[in-house]
Amino acid sequence: MWPAASPATQFGVVRRSIVALAALALFASACGSVREPAGVSGAPLLTVEEAQGRSGLASVQGFFWARPADDEYRLCSASLESFPPQCGGPALVLDQVNVTELAGVSFNQNVFWADEVRVSGSLMPSAEMTVQSIEFNTYDASTGLSFRVQVPLEAERGRAAWVALVTNSGPASVEVTFATGQDADIVLTNRDSGSEVYRWSRDMAFTQAERQLSISPGQTVRLVLSGDFDVPGGLYNLRGSYSGRPGPPAAVGRIVVR
Repeated sequence: MWPAASPATQFGVVRRSIVALAALALFASACGSVREPAGVSGAPLLTVEEAQGRSGLASVQGFFWARPADDEYRLCSASLESFPPQCGGPALVLDQVNVTELAGVSFNQNVFWADEVRVSGSLMPSAEMTVQSIEFNTYDASTGLSFRVQVPLEAERGRAAWVALVTNSGPASVEVTFATGQDADIVLTNRDSGSEVYRWSRDMAFTQAERQLSISPGQTVRLVLSGDFDVPGGLYNLRGSYSGRPGPPAAVGRIVVR
């Protein structure tokens, strides 16, 4: 389970004048969506240790740790037992990260951190990585279902194709029930007033019949939600919810629209 979101936005330190990252909860549902195999095309999933000395496109999973005051942004093999936690073991130096607009991280004493983060991008033999996207994780221990949400560097107005992955990491199949043809929803709200500015399902039509989905042990369902995305540029709060029951917790974050 992710640590509670922190008041990170009050800190204005960014790395090398880079574009902002925004936490996007990305989901698919019945109309305008497709299910595709999990994984990033051409990008193997590596541990931080396996990523050392390698180059090329890859996805790496580890412990995210950042100290913006010292211009340090890392994906670590482990977190050391201290408070705030420290980066342990081999690590990758991350480029193109603005931690002040990342949701899902904890903060204390100018240190930001989050567990089980997957980062995709270009590796260099010097153990550096230029970030293209970040995935955050939610987990339901009672079912073994986890929910990874991909985080692109920015979103553009016009057309959206958001992505989420639901994985059964438990020992038994999970029978998920949907009340309608809708798989999920995504809502954007004004970060100051809380007023809703976008709801993916607003103009969608769904069948009203109950249905079931069986997710086998080790299976990942990749969801892509596509449709028009006519939202004015700015920074918004985002909440995504999975319609199946039982299901992983809702994902919350922020989205920067260019």
